[in-house]
Amino acid sequence: MSDRDTEIAARFAAAEAERLRFLEGLTPDPARTHAGWERRFVIEGTRAREAVALYRELGFEAESDPLKATDLPDGCDTCQLAALLALEVVYTRRRQQTEAS
Repeated sequence: MSDRDTEIAARFAAAEAERLRFLEGLTPDPARTHAGWERRFVIEGTRAREAVALYRELGFEAESDPLKATDLPDGCDTCQLAALLALEVVYTRRRQQTEAS
């Protein structure tokens, strides 16, 4: 591996570590988690709608909520980017079983 390749790999690893710290610092919506929803991931709005449709095809209940400032960790350096990208949080849960009448 060349020095340039090593530098690129190191930059990529650092960026990925920053992305993971950002995501770990996000607070899931307590009302959603209390109702049995699981936060899956944070993604750009168009992709969120695609993911919701896919999860529904797989038999899950699925919803996405816009990422709110209150979801972001304190001292977030990338919050402006998150706002500009119009990120959404995708939640899923297993379909609720209904009793036969």
